[in-house]
Amino acid sequence: MAGSGIIYGLIGSTPAAVLTAALLSALGIWFVHAKTAVRKVETDSYQDLDAGQYAEILRHAGGNRYEVFYRGTHWQAQNTGQDVFEPGTRALIVRKEGNLLIIANP
Repeated sequence: MAGSGIIYGLIGSTPAAVLTAALLSALGIWFVHAKTAVRKVETDSYQDLDAGQYAEILRHAGGNRYEVFYRGTHWQAQNTGQDVFEPGTRALIVRKEGNLLIIANP
């Protein structure tokens, strides 16, 4: 707003002042967006709150895939190691890839 006021004071043209305000606003929005987008990318990988939690094995779905119970619902999980989990045992959640829990032997 100060920039458009300065332009209006120097030139005395309302359209020039409005154009200056629009350009400065766009530059400000771009600058803030660029700064917050970089920070968001850096922190997203650290916000996996499920990592370190335990899920209960419900059944072996074949290969290294399992159906587990976690947070009150059923999830698909993938084992990172060669261990075979028995139904009723607990597995450690290492990370999440979309809706797939990546689990390991605790």
